[in-house]
Amino acid sequence: MIEKRLFSWIWDEQQVRMRIDRAAHEAAEQFAQDVKLNMIRSKPRGRAYRRFGKIHIASAPGQPPARDTGRLINSIKSVKRGVGFWETGVGASYGLRLDIPLPVGLGRPFFASVLKANRDHYVEIMRDTLFG
Repeated sequence: MIEKRLFSWIWDEQQVRMRIDRAAHEAAEQFAQDVKLNMIRSKPRGRAYRRFGKIHIASAPGQPPARDTGRLINSIKSVKRGVGFWETGVGASYGLRLDIPLPVGLGRPFFASVLKANRDHYVEIMRDTLFG
């Protein structure tokens, strides 16, 4: 009788959990980084005014929020909620209001629009991490 053993991470439950968690973590971190880069690269075209002794140019409707104090961009974080479950969110209380379109919100898309535009890329990151 010929015996063949299957040595693969797929058969090791602990390895499977670890890879799934790593894949979700990498995708969540990439999403957080993309949201921040979207805000940094945006060139604000709104009104200009003096704030804390400096000229600040606000974002126009439809643009990501212009950086001012750094509170919003520094509040974007990924947090582990369970094995393979990572959540990327905004800690600043006004973040959600900014992302909701006018007339209900402030119409400064920076979060949901990045996810929508890059969803396939995040799936690819997870696929590469799992099977690559």
